[in-house]
Amino acid sequence: MLSQRLDDHSELRLLQPWHAEELFALVEANRPRLDYWLRTAIRFKTLEDTRKHVDEWLQRFATGEGIPLGIWHHGRLAGDIRLMRIDPRDRCGELAYWIGGAYEGKGLVTAACRAILAHAFADRQLHRVIIRAAVANTRSRAIPERLGFTLEGIQRESFYINGEYRDIASYSLLAREFSARD
Repeated sequence: MLSQRLDDHSELRLLQPWHAEELFALVEANRPRLDYWLRTAIRFKTLEDTRKHVDEWLQRFATGEGIPLGIWHHGRLAGDIRLMRIDPRDRCGELAYWIGGAYEGKGLVTAACRAILAHAFADRQLHRVIIRAAVANTRSRAIPERLGFTLEGIQRESFYINGEYRDIASYSLLAREFSARD
């Protein structure tokens, strides 16, 4: 999956090194809200850090371990979504995403997840996809709930960020469940 149209105004595109500047600017513009929830924002302290992470994501893409995509809306980078930790033996992977505050509430993340799930299950032949989100992050948790994922449980104090442990809600969706809903 190198690109995928979501609607008339939105698409997914494989993140490339030349996107690092726009990605870093989006992180910077959203840093106060992202720093609370995501390690990604913490790791992107400089443009050089961002370039390094995009290169690492592309290396994982080249080896089949992940797919790093940008979410574009009206030609502007709005966020990112990654199918990551792809395990070919168990045929599972994990979805991670975030969206800039100006783009929330437009259905972009839900549409992006649907597109990646279709690719993961049909093209990559994955059996299971996981989404994990902080228990208190109700906006992020709404995505797997909306898409029919099953809440498997709460991992108590399993995520350490900004000097505190956070509980994580762990969701999964199986290929047959996606096919039945789709």
